[in-house]
Amino acid sequence: MTSMKSSENKTEFTPATVEFHSISRFLVNEAQLADKGEYDAWLALWADEEIKYWVPCNWDDADPAESLAIILDDRAHLEERMVRMKHRRAHTFSQPARAQRVIGNICIVKENEEWVVNSSFTLGSINRGEQSVWFGESEHRLIAEQSIWRIKSKKVNLLGNDQTLTSLLFLP
Repeated sequence: MTSMKSSENKTEFTPATVEFHSISRFLVNEAQLADKGEYDAWLALWADEEIKYWVPCNWDDADPAESLAIILDDRAHLEERMVRMKHRRAHTFSQPARAQRVIGNICIVKENEEWVVNSSFTLGSINRGEQSVWFGESEHRLIAEQSIWRIKSKKVNLLGNDQTLTSLLFLP
């Protein structure tokens, strides 16, 4: 995890502290891009290799191969989703939703060449005068490609994923 050493008026940052700060900043940047609807830049955060974007339905620990999902995208499906969201041709996107999220409770563990990053979020959105608040947690699996963080997979557990959900007019 992180560690800082303090001595009098001086703080020494260890490599773990630097990684924590770098990854935390990456998560905030990812959230800001999604909230602002900058989908090309958001998609560029994903790894060049095989990826998975998963929002489970009903159970957070369900096997995606054997259960329903709100979203279960590989690269091709995620790119297709971005095209639809950017062009706003669907009637539900005639007025883009505005969104703002707060990221917290960040925990980071290194597993081989991946960094497993768990975090909580609160997301507020407003569309056509209706305001919604969403809560959940995310698990990012990050890899470094040429010293740049990339998302290999992202799993978003919405707190109410076992309840009736209104249309998700944003990226969870």
